[in-house]
Amino acid sequence: MPVTSFDLGALSAAAAPDVRWPLSMATIDALNRQFRETLVSMIGTQRDPEFQDVLQIGAPAIMITLLTEGVIIALLSSARNQDLSFVFSSGSLAQDLQSGHATHSGRVYDLIAKRFEDADIVTPRTYMRDFAHGVITNRNLSLRRDTTLIVNHNILLQKMARDSAQQFYYRSPGRIFDRRVRTKLSPTIKSACKEFAHELVGRFGSILRSIDAIPLAKHTSKLAESTANWLLRVAHHRELLDLGWRRRPGEIWTGTGGNYVTRQIRAAVKRAGGKVTGFEHGGGGHIHRELGSEIINEFWLCDRFVADTQAKGDIYRAGMRGSGLELEGGPVFQGAGPGLATFKWDNANENTRPARTILYVTTAFVGETCYPIQPLLPDVIYADWQGRLADSLVEQGFEVLIKQHPQGVRRGEPFVTSGKAQYIGGRFEDAIKLADAFVFDYPATTSLWEAICTRKPVLFVDIGLANWNEKVRAHFERRCAILTATFDEWNRPQADFSAIRCALDNAPMSDTFAEEYLTGTPRS
Repeated sequence: MPVTSFDLGALSAAAAPDVRWPLSMATIDALNRQFRETLVSMIGTQRDPEFQDVLQIGAPAIMITLLTEGVIIALLSSARNQDLSFVFSSGSLAQDLQSGHATHSGRVYDLIAKRFEDADIVTPRTYMRDFAHGVITNRNLSLRRDTTLIVNHNILLQKMARDSAQQFYYRSPGRIFDRRVRTKLSPTIKSACKEFAHELVGRFGSILRSIDAIPLAKHTSKLAESTANWLLRVAHHRELLDLGWRRRPGEIWTGTGGNYVTRQIRAAVKRAGGKVTGFEHGGGGHIHRELGSEIINEFWLCDRFVADTQAKGDIYRAGMRGSGLELEGGPVFQGAGPGLATFKWDNANENTRPARTILYVTTAFVGETCYPIQPLLPDVIYADWQGRLADSLVEQGFEVLIKQHPQGVRRGEPFVTSGKAQYIGGRFEDAIKLADAFVFDYPATTSLWEAICTRKPVLFVDIGLANWNEKVRAHFERRCAILTATFDEWNRPQADFSAIRCALDNAPMSDTFAEEYLTGTPRS
């Protein structure tokens, strides 16, 4: 039976790595979409507002956990059907499943719960950090509890706060959750968590079977049990806030809605009659034809959502209304005011053609995790692709700098698959100055948007990681050269690298995309 590397550790240890992947991105995308629609439909039919609140808070973790485990089950099933076996470098869920060992289901649930426990630790530094964050975020700092609370922030939120006449105070989550409070969940909630989890996992199994005849049967009970236990944790943490957080603010601003602790705090403020404002971070949600996970992560539990520009806010509004994922009480969408968007024009980095030095910017390696908001290429497939792309560029006479994502499983440590390019670290803002042109293959990263705001050519290699909004894509193609990749029989991306030089030499330079969706103002 042929073997192939499952993870980066196995790939780096292989003397002659033969990279193959038996599961297509199309299958992963179909699983993602159908499960998301099923989950939202089940949440929307709940008649108990308390339990529906629990489900809305816990939904992102459920999506990541079940999709991650479902994709692994589908992957191993496809591998068996194609007489392929994986080599692993360390313990993983996939390795447990391939070897037939008992699995520990729900690892993502446990990781999120641990982060919650870590966030609950309060030290003297916590108070100093809260004060510093408050000063940095807004100059109208207040210590009064009847002003607007901020629990996390981003660039857009900070700019809006500094431009506002409102007063804000900042609190770390550990100072909000009172763990001394004793909670006792009702039998109704306990029963609802168990029943919902079993029904959801049953439907998830049906989706797997309908997509590719993938059996989930022997994993069903463990997945259902771990999902029910997760919902019980969510209900417990929710009650901690209801019993222990008595002086809730009338308004809260949050820099992300996907963070579990933030979701708990958002929901608690809404239950007390307060208002929640969410702020866009990353700036890439608008590119998708189906907003899907963006709605669940960012728009739920939110009364107002602020995007970088009004045009982007309009796309979010239309996408939510047409999604079928909107629950009662969705947010009002608005754009930031002039000069307040996350992104700004970069006129210092001028266009130099023909390009000699290329900065190739990648996204993160994420291990086994399947992120529903943007499913990524498997790590070994992506690493192999990066090396082939970079080496081809060097062979064409370019000097190539590779800037890999500083987060993910590598945590800033480069994974080298190109023997000819140079790997660099540091801030993207500094790396911009080193390049004549940019190459990207991931469509929802702040680095891509910052590159678009320069006057330098940008090439986007489309490896099919997004189902684009047609209007947004049309604007995008007026600014970026496009090279479309296809997938071979082992789901490895392939592209005509020889077309890159011509594409960069003739890359379009329209400012429409940035003006509409990034800066909100014309280039000066």
